[in-house]
Amino acid sequence: MSKIKWLLVVGLILSLSLLGMADENLTNVATPDASELNSESTESTLEEGEKENTDTTAEAEDNNQPEVKEDEIIISATDEVTGDNKKVQIKGDVNIRGTNFTATGAIAEIDLENNLVHFAGGVTVNDNERQFTGEELIYNYKTKAGTIKGVTGNIDNEKFKEDIYLYGQTMSFEDKYMRLEGGRITTCNLDKPHYHIAARVIEIYEDDKIVLRSLYYKEGNLPLLYFPYWQISLKEKKNYWKFPKFGSSYKEGFFVKLAYVYTLNDYNKGEINFDYMNKLGLGQGIQHTYSKDKISANGRYYLIYTPRENKLSLIDTSGSFNINQEKFKLSGSAAYLDDYTEYTPKYLRKTDFGYNFGGQVYSGSLKFSYSDEQSASLDREEFKLESNQTINISKAWRANFSANFSRYQKQNQPWINVLSYDGTLSYTAKYLSGTLRWQREDKSQDETTTYSKLFRQPEVILRTRNVKVFTWPLTLETTMGHYLEEPRKVESDRLGFRATLGRKTYKLTKNLDFNLLGEGQGTIYNLTVFNPYVLSGRMDLGLSYTPVKNWRFQIDYSKRNVYGNSPFNFDKMSKTNSVDFKISNTLGPVSTDTKTGYDLIKSQLKDWENSHRISYGNVTASLEHNYKLQPFEAIKIAGSIKVEPTKDMYLQGRFNYTKEKSQWQLKELNSKGEIKFGLYNLFGEATYNPQTNKYTTLKVALGRDFHCRRVDLSYDHVNKAVWVEYRINAIGDKPVKVKMSGSGMEFSADMLSALSSGN
Repeated sequence: MSKIKWLLVVGLILSLSLLGMADENLTNVATPDASELNSESTESTLEEGEKENTDTTAEAEDNNQPEVKEDEIIISATDEVTGDNKKVQIKGDVNIRGTNFTATGAIAEIDLENNLVHFAGGVTVNDNERQFTGEELIYNYKTKAGTIKGVTGNIDNEKFKEDIYLYGQTMSFEDKYMRLEGGRITTCNLDKPHYHIAARVIEIYEDDKIVLRSLYYKEGNLPLLYFPYWQISLKEKKNYWKFPKFGSSYKEGFFVKLAYVYTLNDYNKGEINFDYMNKLGLGQGIQHTYSKDKISANGRYYLIYTPRENKLSLIDTSGSFNINQEKFKLSGSAAYLDDYTEYTPKYLRKTDFGYNFGGQVYSGSLKFSYSDEQSASLDREEFKLESNQTINISKAWRANFSANFSRYQKQNQPWINVLSYDGTLSYTAKYLSGTLRWQREDKSQDETTTYSKLFRQPEVILRTRNVKVFTWPLTLETTMGHYLEEPRKVESDRLGFRATLGRKTYKLTKNLDFNLLGEGQGTIYNLTVFNPYVLSGRMDLGLSYTPVKNWRFQIDYSKRNVYGNSPFNFDKMSKTNSVDFKISNTLGPVSTDTKTGYDLIKSQLKDWENSHRISYGNVTASLEHNYKLQPFEAIKIAGSIKVEPTKDMYLQGRFNYTKEKSQWQLKELNSKGEIKFGLYNLFGEATYNPQTNKYTTLKVALGRDFHCRRVDLSYDHVNKAVWVEYRINAIGDKPVKVKMSGSGMEFSADMLSALSSGN
């Protein structure tokens, strides 16, 4: 029993050292020297019964699977142990278990003089992250280096969604390094993978990179691509070349674009661009980013040299910075862009600078910006200044001032100055709030308004808070101020008041609710003679009846009358007196809302609006249809439907017809759908714009899943473009893409860039 124990310990150390996966604590286990082993081997020869008893004990230990504690190992073995003080042979299964691994071998020979172990008949090593199996192993348990023939295995890495599977004729290894001769690599987990990369040499640096030399990308056994050298990163790289981007376009002609990503340290990173464009020339640019603690900055420039004209052009230059120091923030940016890829000239100049401070007493912001933009449809230059300042004088008092100034010019028209400001002094108590306000509202740049400038200088607003009459919420408000409107030069002193009893609901019976709201408002513009004036009253009364769970009847009476005449056109005159009806119900899979009303002022019925929502099995749909009641005629019909007959198919669409000036017009029409059949996926989408009589979206895509990778073919009829995308599932949504359109052809390989960079 003692001899077997020592030999199994030796085998354990050798097996655990395989591939550098032995726990460091196990190095304290003593390995017997030759004299010690020889002394034991000559003591006696195991009898058959002793051997059977030993085997039975070992099997019992293995079957019981005792708990493995730290710094402990469990060994089980079968068959015989023979040898001398130079070489020892072990036949039979050897199973070794540690805290996070198992190692199994069949036939082993140990060369004690040269510190070598030779496993034959197969060997397997497992731990939490990987598994390797080989036909034959030669291993030096002193240097922890060895060679496996006919090896297979897998590597788990955070970058990949699936394991990396390795196959090789011969694998040499040492601590955290492996070299496969005549090997292949894939993320397909089948015995015969759908795709793989075959290489003359594969070098694996654990948790760092995989280097492949003389490699072929193969679909099955069909070679499609060849590279003399490629590197797959198992972690994010600091410095690397992106895979080149090439193709052709209308403005650039044939192009090849290269990019080198660099990292100086944890705070400084960037990218250098080297481009060749047949029509434009040679492009070169750098973009750099600095980010440390609470300070960040970035900058970019891009130049194009045209050899034919011996001309150097600055195409793009920009920069920005941000400083964030708790309560204080400072930022700025500047940019110049000449978009040379457009069919028509286009450029943009822009700069801005500002700060923001947030404190308990004072908070504020200030921003200055300038922009100059020109294209085929726009020519505009603008200066802008924005400010907002707040001071909390006390718990009840607060002052605020905000201002906006802009100066802009469209094409060659005169410059326009726009200034708006709003200053307030506010007081807030438990039952009262008040505001003193100076304001200049300038909308001269807004063509939709009927006035250009409105001045409130000053204006006082008093409003009650948290006031109730019994349980009825009550709001009282009064406003007084001096006002001036331009360009009509209307000036007046205004006094306004408003009283509102908030909406309240009373439950009359179990199924019947009553709710009401009341409001009164008045405005006097000439405080001397009380003329002109505007007085208004508003009242809403409503009843809601719910006889059963799925039915609801509602009726609302609204009255709003405005008397007088306002010199300010921003006060809208109105007189409303109407009754509204609404019915909501659910019958089986159909839910319906229908509503109409009667205008008492105009003595006519309102439009009758209906909407239905249907959800039945795999069908969901909606239908809207509206009618005029005097005279009766349809004025709108719209709807949508989505059908999912199976989990692999859906179709949906929407339409909208509206009657305008006695003519029906199609306002909206779109649809989309998807069908999955086997490994294929067909998707289509279309959107039609009736106003332009053109499709804004019209495309179709056909995709096929190849178990571990995917191919998609897409066609966009609107933009006259077709492209193919190929992606490997384990890498994520980073495809190799070939696109052809009216502008030319383009090839991009984000997947290859991601592999080489580790990003």
